[in-house]
Amino acid sequence: MSEALYHLNPALRIQIFDEAATAPRWLYELDDDQGRVQRLVLPGRMHRLLSAFASPRLLGWTKSELHAEGWKETDGPALQALIGERCLPTKLVVPCCIEGSVKHTAPVQPARPRYMSLMIPMLRPAAVNQFAEYLHRLYAPRLMIAGGLIIAMALLALMRTLFDEGSFAAVGSSDILMAVGLGTLGVVLHELGHAAAAWRSGARTVSIGIGWYVCFPVAYADLSETWRMSRRERALIDVAGVYMQGLWISLLMAWHAASGQAVLLVVALSGAISIVWNMNPFLRMDGYWLASDLLGVANLRATAQSSLVRVWHRLRHRRNEGEPALFGPRTAAALLVYGILSSVFFAWMIVAAANHFGTAAIDSLPGYARRLWSSDWSQMDVADVAVLVGGFLWQLLMLFVLGRFLQITAMRWWKRWSRPTPPA
Repeated sequence: MSEALYHLNPALRIQIFDEAATAPRWLYELDDDQGRVQRLVLPGRMHRLLSAFASPRLLGWTKSELHAEGWKETDGPALQALIGERCLPTKLVVPCCIEGSVKHTAPVQPARPRYMSLMIPMLRPAAVNQFAEYLHRLYAPRLMIAGGLIIAMALLALMRTLFDEGSFAAVGSSDILMAVGLGTLGVVLHELGHAAAAWRSGARTVSIGIGWYVCFPVAYADLSETWRMSRRERALIDVAGVYMQGLWISLLMAWHAASGQAVLLVVALSGAISIVWNMNPFLRMDGYWLASDLLGVANLRATAQSSLVRVWHRLRHRRNEGEPALFGPRTAAALLVYGILSSVFFAWMIVAAANHFGTAAIDSLPGYARRLWSSDWSQMDVADVAVLVGGFLWQLLMLFVLGRFLQITAMRWWKRWSRPTPPA
């Protein structure tokens, strides 16, 4: 055993993590040299173990210390290994020596979550904060109630208009480009809505960008700073994007009422579809994070799937004895239901994607290719060229997205369901 003294990293930020676990868990945060943050949610027993290093001490454990925390003497080597293999590499605990010879920063953290294969910042925190400082006023409780009523009336007006008209009027290439521009603005406002609500709760490092979520192109707001906020604050931030997008739809409907431009209905409808898509609780979008925060489960999908796998292994008589109950019975039941619905949703999504989106893309690609080949480019304006080329590239992208989705989903399901039951 090393005789070196160790102590808790003085650069750590520690607070209780707000969730529904039966016993409190603790959020540990530590910055790395790149300005990113290592975040770990640790159970209370682990927190008490680390608290022993509030004052410098050795890695070993006396019998009285072990008995005080309910451990057995045989647990001593395991606790020492836990500190050495987990806490020292993550810099939760650092050696005591001459100041300056030990770095108190965390190991370099990944530049993006594992489910994001690409993240390109477009608006840095300084620029985002300039907008958020004004937009956060929209999230005052009374204004949100009024805004919710306005959004509901706008959506009803949209459905009524679509029902009355039956179909959209013909639109030209310039109208399509206008729709793309207004739709893009709506997406930016959606992300600024998240940033404004986070700013209201004290976040100042939110950036906005575009990225690749598993196999889908997405816009994102980096809200990692909200981990330290309460569940209620996080839930407000989760719905803030669709709320802002709903206000944008309300403006579009007012504009349509004044001008009668059909393209505004197209943009409003696409915004409404975007809201429904974003509130899907099974993909890591607004609905998923909202469900996670309302249930009080930090990693909802992984926890629900682990619960489902454990039940599956129990049914196959591969029971884990002495498995601890992390959540109460209601939350555990909700996790099991969520795990089942999530599995059904992804199975349906695979079939629907293959039958509908894949077939539609394959059927439309030859037509786009013929038009690209036979079109008289000299007689086409810039808008027509942009729409034709953009449509062809979009169909190619959809085929690529479908292929990647099927590949990634199959690999993840195979790994999860074929591996043995994780230990308790």
